[in-house]
Amino acid sequence: MGVILSAHLHLDAGEDAKVIEKDLGALIAKLPPESKLFRAAADVVCKLHPRGKSNEQQRLGTRDVTDADGAFAIEALGFVLRDLGWAR
Repeated sequence: MGVILSAHLHLDAGEDAKVIEKDLGALIAKLPPESKLFRAAADVVCKLHPRGKSNEQQRLGTRDVTDADGAFAIEALGFVLRDLGWAR
């Protein structure tokens, strides 16, 4: 998701090429507020990512990540790609 958002922000929104160095949360913050569904889909991936790390599971008290969680994240990525017009 980070690669997709940084490419979009650089190529389509005119951000400096250094945008690729930003974390996913910072990239989401750069998206226009009116892009609510686009932002929400990206935020799903941002929120799920640390849950796959055992130290974050311990810190946050979350359950193990499942295949269904991964499928949900992939669907969110697909939504973003379709919203950008980069996929069908």
